[in-house]
Amino acid sequence: NSPEIYIQRSVFKDDVLNDDAGAVADCDAAIAIDSANAGYYYSRSRPLYDLHENQRVIDDCSKAIALDSTIVEAYGMRGNAYDELGKNQLAINDYNTGIRLAPSNYQTYLNFSVVYIEHKDYKNAILVLDRYLKISPNDVQILNQRGNVKMMAGDYKAAKKDFNNMVAIDPASPEALYMRGTAEDSLGESNAACKDMLAAEKMNFWPAHVHLLAKCSDLLDPKLVAGERLFNQALKQQEKADYDGAIQSYTEAIKILPDSAVFYYNRGKVKRKKEDHEGAILDYQKAVSLDKRMKEAWAAIGVSQLYLERNAEA
Repeated sequence: NSPEIYIQRSVFKDDVLNDDAGAVADCDAAIAIDSANAGYYYSRSRPLYDLHENQRVIDDCSKAIALDSTIVEAYGMRGNAYDELGKNQLAINDYNTGIRLAPSNYQTYLNFSVVYIEHKDYKNAILVLDRYLKISPNDVQILNQRGNVKMMAGDYKAAKKDFNNMVAIDPASPEALYMRGTAEDSLGESNAACKDMLAAEKMNFWPAHVHLLAKCSDLLDPKLVAGERLFNQALKQQEKADYDGAIQSYTEAIKILPDSAVFYYNRGKVKRKKEDHEGAILDYQKAVSLDKRMKEAWAAIGVSQLYLERNAEA
């Protein structure tokens, strides 16, 4: 068999099937055929990293670098493993080498900044990101990372500038609007924050909706607010095993928002907890009548029917 076929299959197992052990085995097979290919050792380091086999990652990346000192990805991966093991200076050295070899590889800068962030060294994290933004000033991922680091450092005005740039580059980005809203909220600019959150929420960005519900509820439909608060109350009651209370909260929420498939589905789940499978099935059926795409409700109907059949057999 061709070693390249094994490597291609390992990538599929790693990236698509999440079969890390299987991916490692395929790389083993490729290396057994051709032990002088640097890329094969790097390929094996990827699933090994997912398996938290950090020393093996370091060994494989070191072998890859020994065979080909220009393999940029191996420096980045080895840096990640060193960082996981707390060997921060070695990680920094590898990230710097990776940047020297491929100064436009943004992922290396992101990973490099994380080393400093983990140690609350926000100044150096920002300096790393500054280096990349000199090369590519409109990279929204790096701008977002730098803005977040500035937020961690408490420099909300500077963070807002980065998020402003993100919005200018991509006005239709709900994440950019949301992040600017968080900076504005931290600066006490409540009206501006709510405006940005509302714009992001209209793009179906859920974190913005959560913010609106907590701090700008007057901008939302009062019925929606009341229904969601009851829904959140029911979830907390479920966590405490207060199933009767949860059912009551869901019932009150349904009275306010009778077209919510989610409310019926969740009430059905609580009824099933109480072994009221007939009641649960009625709620699940109502949920799918409101939203035929709700696969979990269709599956739940089958589960409760199985319970009823077993009880009948007993």
